[in-house]
Amino acid sequence: MRKALAVCWASSAAWAVTTPALAQTAPSTVAAPQEQASEAPDEQPSSGFGDIIVTAQKRSERLNDVPLSITAVTGEQLTTAGVLSPEDLVKVVPGFSYARTLFGAPSFIIRGVGVTDSSLSLTPAVSAYVDQVPLPYLVQASGAAFDLERVEVLKGPQGTLFGQNSTGGAVNFIAAKPTDTFQVGGSFTYGRYNQADIEAFVSGPITNTLRGRLAVRHESRDGWQVSVTRPDDRLGVRDFTEARALLDWEPSDSLKFELNVNGWKDRSDTQAFQFQSLSPQAPPAAGGATEFVDAVAPIYTQPTARNPRLADWGVELAPGLPAFYQQGAPGSSLRKDSSFVQVSLKGDVQLTDTVSLTSISAFSHYKQSSPFDLDATKYWQGNFRITGDIENIFQELRLAGDMDQLKWMIGGNYSHDAVDENQLYQLAGSNSNIAGFRFANAQSDFSHRVTTFSAFGDVQYEIVPDLTAQASARYTNYKDNFRGCLRDAIGDQWSTALQNLANNILGASPSLTFAPGQCLSLHLDSAPGVAPPTFSVPQPVTRSLQEDNISWRGSLSWKISPNDMIYANITRGYKSGGFPGVVALSDDQFDPIGQESVLAYEAGFKVAFADRKIQLNGAGFRYDYTGKQLISYVPNPALGPSLALVAIPKSRITGFELDATVRATQELTLSAAATYIDSKVTSSFNAFTPLIVPKDIRGEQLPNTPKWQLQGGVDYLVPMSSAIDLHLGANARYQSSANSSFGDEPSFLIRGYTIVDAFAGIESSNGKWSAQLWGRNLTNKYYLTSILQGGDTIGRTTGMGATYGITLSFKY
Repeated sequence: MRKALAVCWASSAAWAVTTPALAQTAPSTVAAPQEQASEAPDEQPSSGFGDIIVTAQKRSERLNDVPLSITAVTGEQLTTAGVLSPEDLVKVVPGFSYARTLFGAPSFIIRGVGVTDSSLSLTPAVSAYVDQVPLPYLVQASGAAFDLERVEVLKGPQGTLFGQNSTGGAVNFIAAKPTDTFQVGGSFTYGRYNQADIEAFVSGPITNTLRGRLAVRHESRDGWQVSVTRPDDRLGVRDFTEARALLDWEPSDSLKFELNVNGWKDRSDTQAFQFQSLSPQAPPAAGGATEFVDAVAPIYTQPTARNPRLADWGVELAPGLPAFYQQGAPGSSLRKDSSFVQVSLKGDVQLTDTVSLTSISAFSHYKQSSPFDLDATKYWQGNFRITGDIENIFQELRLAGDMDQLKWMIGGNYSHDAVDENQLYQLAGSNSNIAGFRFANAQSDFSHRVTTFSAFGDVQYEIVPDLTAQASARYTNYKDNFRGCLRDAIGDQWSTALQNLANNILGASPSLTFAPGQCLSLHLDSAPGVAPPTFSVPQPVTRSLQEDNISWRGSLSWKISPNDMIYANITRGYKSGGFPGVVALSDDQFDPIGQESVLAYEAGFKVAFADRKIQLNGAGFRYDYTGKQLISYVPNPALGPSLALVAIPKSRITGFELDATVRATQELTLSAAATYIDSKVTSSFNAFTPLIVPKDIRGEQLPNTPKWQLQGGVDYLVPMSSAIDLHLGANARYQSSANSSFGDEPSFLIRGYTIVDAFAGIESSNGKWSAQLWGRNLTNKYYLTSILQGGDTIGRTTGMGATYGITLSFKY
């Protein structure tokens, strides 16, 4: 069945060209298909902005009626801005940040709330959904941003309606729905590095009660990265295919079903790092090995030039190292082989004139094989391959009522996740020398069986005309059964080294003997410092974590006029605890961490002026952040600093955001947005910097959280004739500097930058075709997206330099 589902690829027919301004102020009316707003919008003058209908509270409402901070962007605007994947949302969503962890797992961060972990099973602090169906692990969201009607980014804790793991917010991708009339469309894009993207869709009625939509997209591109030491060698191939098939069946006015089958296949390269500096983790004086360091030092004497294309990746063995280290190395191929398929069924039945019942059932399967080269040199020193398998089952059932003054919703959901992960390490650096042996070709296996039950409720009551109070709550019970094991991958290097460490260096009594292939994480039976230490023979580490919590939200909103609102919210949200995916020489490195929580205060407004030609939105907020989770080093009395999952007791985030869109004339639209975030650790906490230096991080800014994010855009659409329009536009975004990790190490500072995009094209006045020239990062700005320690080197990843191309599209 999986093979049958996987052949159903997906894509969008991005045919129209509009400004990438925020959609809550877009100059067109966007209605949610098959849904109606809770109140009919007033008729608007043609020179003003229309209404945006969103489902941020799991009911259809005008955006200006929702007492939440939301950025809603239409599918056409996403296409114009070049948003092809969730990480590209940084282009259009103020306050949204994106980071990749050491092994490539994505992390979404909203207003400073996010988590970065190296494991495939990372549970996010910003959750993702497609038509309210969850994608519980962000690695599954790679193909979510295509063939969309719009995307809604909800800021602040969203645990009451969207569940735990939404302490930062939620990103809801709304797929384009089947149409009542036959439509077909597509587009072709050709750009720099032989980029060739093709999209197509077909949509329309199948019978009187059945409608369908099929969309397909394939993205391809040659390698854009150039090796520093091998100028003819390229990396960065893009090979990504996605598809979505939708069937909407409406057998009666009171009953409808929506079937969604979607999937994607990724055979792209993983990005290589630029060399920044040599930073041996174990210098020779401390017993560290020298072969790799000695080989690198004369070649990589300076940081890689500030050219976004330059990088390096391993193709040979460092001099002085035996050929054994080459076994299993990925060599020059850093090609992924990952796939995802999901099937969901949503059913809605109108039980009475005021009460409806909704059921959402979903199954998804994700499979990954991703190689990474982290040392930024031509040698095999820090190579990793992450393989994994994730299966999810989800069921939600809810009742909703609308009785004019009173709106209510109650429901519950169940989910079960099966996560299996293997991390293969190929290390030959200075810190891989322990007890005279080398750590090479080792692997860690992790499995999680996660079961979650929850019940939620929401009630809105109009106390007096235009003054509404809202209260929401959710009870969640979460259980994670974990199994972890560190073992040899090839040969017996790890087991021999650890056996020698325990017996000859630490003086274990009685002495230990490791069998081939057994788990290797040592368990210290005696108290730290007791001599001689006693160890248990290592076994697979099995642990269980069970937690529960109650998320809640209280809100008061006042409709000053039909299009103007002020509101205030107080919200408590939770992110689940979990187990770290780390190289565990000691089994206590697998100890779980408890859930984190955010108590958020927010007040905001949404107002329109001058016949709705000007839309202004703003909000101020404060978050009290408890138990922020992160991977860090912890002291180990036998083995020294070791990686583990830890929690920062207290942090605080304050800030504000403001956005405006102005219809200056019938042809000209201007937009601007600003977000300010002041984040700080407010409690003492002894952490380790990326260079494994202990430090109290009290007072430090949260990682990957710039203080300022600014955006601005201009869109000009003017008729050239009765049949053809000229369409011009540009936008710019700026973010200030931020450190990629705690410790305030200057080597890990990501400096601020500004990116400018623009487009120019012609299109038919009836919207049936368009031709657009576009350019992204037109100034070829050099900027960084991450800085990481990869063994004995510090490496950095860059954003792409200038790209340009042409897009031809049609729709009939």
